[in-house]
Amino acid sequence: MIEYFVLIWAAFAIALIDIIWFDSTAFEEYAVLFGVDSYLKVKDFKEAQKNDLTLDYHNYLLLNHDNFFVRLITCQLCTTVWLSIIACVYIGFIYFPLLTVLSYTIYGSVIKINERH
Repeated sequence: MIEYFVLIWAAFAIALIDIIWFDSTAFEEYAVLFGVDSYLKVKDFKEAQKNDLTLDYHNYLLLNHDNFFVRLITCQLCTTVWLSIIACVYIGFIYFPLLTVLSYTIYGSVIKINERH
């Protein structure tokens, strides 16, 4: 039986990854910092963003590099589900429903709190 601490830690870790990926530009900034911006199409995105300031990285990927993997990583629920599956490889698949819902709820709550401020 898994300790609830591990389950809660995994849920918060997944929510944190979602926050960083969906609600910040940290991924793009670190891709440039580590020199992988060309490989991850961040350089192309920055060029396209000069013509459309409302364009974000996820929409750029969907518009210009649409495939199953891109649709998967640009869907917040899909990403949460797959991160939960990966975590459940280590903690047990019996926790999958709880982990998915818990991490999705934590993410949604943080976003809702940030909207108020």
